[in-house]
Amino acid sequence: MKKAYFKWFLDLLMLVFLITFVKAKMISLSYHEIGGLIIGAVFVIHIVLNWQWVKNIAKVLFSSKLKARNKLMFWFNVLIFISMLTIIITGLFISEILFPGLRVEGFAMRPLHEGMSYLALTLVGLHIGLNGRWLISVFKKMFSIIQIRPGINYVLRAVAAAILIFGIFSAVQTDFYGKVPAMVSTYAAIYSGDLNGAGPIPYGLGEGLHKRGGLPPGKFKGEGRGGEGQQQPLPGGLHRGQPGSGKGDFRGRHGQEGQPNQLFYMIITYLSIIGSIAIVTYYADKILARKKG
Repeated sequence: MKKAYFKWFLDLLMLVFLITFVKAKMISLSYHEIGGLIIGAVFVIHIVLNWQWVKNIAKVLFSSKLKARNKLMFWFNVLIFISMLTIIITGLFISEILFPGLRVEGFAMRPLHEGMSYLALTLVGLHIGLNGRWLISVFKKMFSIIQIRPGINYVLRAVAAAILIFGIFSAVQTDFYGKVPAMVSTYAAIYSGDLNGAGPIPYGLGEGLHKRGGLPPGKFKGEGRGGEGQQQPLPGGLHRGQPGSGKGDFRGRHGQEGQPNQLFYMIITYLSIIGSIAIVTYYADKILARKKG
């Protein structure tokens, strides 16, 4: 049981820290790169702790006796592993601090790094939802909760509904579900020759891609050295700032000193998005289990 508690806390810790890496310069680029390697190591520990389950499922993966739910969970874990591995590898090739010698010129690596990050967060939400019953069971045992009173149940459902609503709102506001399609449209443009991934990022490219089904047109607040000027949306979630007032959200070459309230809001925002995915998945899984039962 102690192992289960450790896995529970490790998963929670990984989730929170993973969210702090969504925006590379929210804390600092140094934190993003060093912390990214640390979270990669923690992810390996997570796999080792669940290795017995992985082995057992892999042995009977193509057996008709294995439940479809367990097969689905296995493939979700494989996809999470692939996405995390891709994030780490592409991170090495766009590194500015730890491994500048490995840096690949141009911007072709960045859309993959960012797109896979959002895919990983989505998969984590699905993973949490599918493991919801186990997480609740461990939580109850951890705090010796035998039965939840009906009144508390209503409160918990109201909280879940609030997380779901705020998560959907946050996903729309941040264009969360548009990040992976934007990544695909970027590489489609590179493959078709409309975009040179090895070259510099051109201004106004987002508007052109929008006409071909890429990113929607719009203006974004500057987050880098360019200051608080408007930005043209670029494929794969990339932005390049137009000259502004010089009051950027971050200071210095590596974007240090993002405001604490911005960091807190970002964590809440992405926790709610992942939470909304987990809640929908959990209840869908619960309904399907009842129908089969």
